[in-house]
Amino acid sequence: LYDEQTDRQSLEILKEVLTEEFAVNKFFEKRRFRVKEAPEAGGDLKEPAVEMIVEEYGHKFLINLNNYLDTGLFLDHRETRRNVEKMVADFAEMEGRAMQVLNLFAYTGSASVYAAGGGAISTTTVDMSNTYCDWAKRNMAINHLAGPENSFVQADCLTWLSKQAATASAPEFVP
Repeated sequence: LYDEQTDRQSLEILKEVLTEEFAVNKFFEKRRFRVKEAPEAGGDLKEPAVEMIVEEYGHKFLINLNNYLDTGLFLDHRETRRNVEKMVADFAEMEGRAMQVLNLFAYTGSASVYAAGGGAISTTTVDMSNTYCDWAKRNMAINHLAGPENSFVQADCLTWLSKQAATASAPEFVP
């Protein structure tokens, strides 16, 4: 919410405005520090996760407020995710069939959720991190989209792509 330069008074004013103007009544304070000042600034996996499910354009996503530097969902990408769903749905309408979607560097799989929600015949979600692949699976499940047509691959994306180039059919859409 703020960095070390922001003083407590400004934060309290911000909370008052948010409460009065938008009826916000719960706040989670997360401070970011320079790594040299606080090596644990990326989060502390020893602490119990403060998780919650948020909804965005009809889709649900698990966010983690305290264990990682980021929460699992980049707010500034919400329109891009929505466009993914629209493009997949528009393709199906124009072509009379659903498309295969490949989501590389997938993080928590939000683009895959939107693609599946838009009617993709299959999604392949690839990320190097086991943690994020598992998180992507959870996001797909809470949207009731889990199934064999939606696969998850823990791998270096570039290495995986080079291996797939010789053996697999090309996806029709890569968000």
